[in-house]
Amino acid sequence: MDNKEISEEKRLEIIREMIVTWENEGTDSIEDTLESALKIKDNELVEFVEKAMSFLSELESVKDEIDDIMWAYMEMLDE
Repeated sequence: MDNKEISEEKRLEIIREMIVTWENEGTDSIEDTLESALKIKDNELVEFVEKAMSFLSELESVKDEIDDIMWAYMEMLDE
């Protein structure tokens, strides 16, 4: 990440874009939110987004395990 300070105008532009994306996509745009938070150097938002991404990753893993079990049940019923 570039450590140069960004102008207040650029910071506000990034925040506006981040809000528009969030309004349209909600937390589905979490990677975009992280990228914007890093650009504006909002450490609190970066921390929360990284935590959310970790939870989402864990949730996907759990959902995969559930899917595996459900597929096994389907195969059992098909026999």
